[in-house]
Amino acid sequence: MASEDRGITFDEMYRIRVFDPDKQRQTKELQEACESFTSKISELDKVVRGLLEQIGAQAQKIENEKLRAMGQRLKATMEPDVRKRKLGEQAAVLAEKQQELDDIGREYESLLKVRHEQELMIAKITDAGS
Repeated sequence: MASEDRGITFDEMYRIRVFDPDKQRQTKELQEACESFTSKISELDKVVRGLLEQIGAQAQKIENEKLRAMGQRLKATMEPDVRKRKLGEQAAVLAEKQQELDDIGREYESLLKVRHEQELMIAKITDAGS
């Protein structure tokens, strides 16, 4: 009787229990519920971490595309300036080549003039010598 007053009992596996069977059962149910809740929270944590990783990867892709788009926009904005600069460079090269052509043309005319003078001199000398 003393053991029943104190609440000492034996369970179905013949282990000594201090709580009465109802409290022991409730405690066991609460423990199982807590373990189930903990495992579900762990699963939720894994799912959330996976989603966060996917969102992070998508955010990185979006950021990369934004940077690429900004680069393309900047390139498109600068294109008229680049074309003007290239056109100016080509105009300078063209002017330089035209100057070279003019110089060569003058030199050619000068050489033709010298040739003509030399031919006249040769003709004079041959006429004078005959």
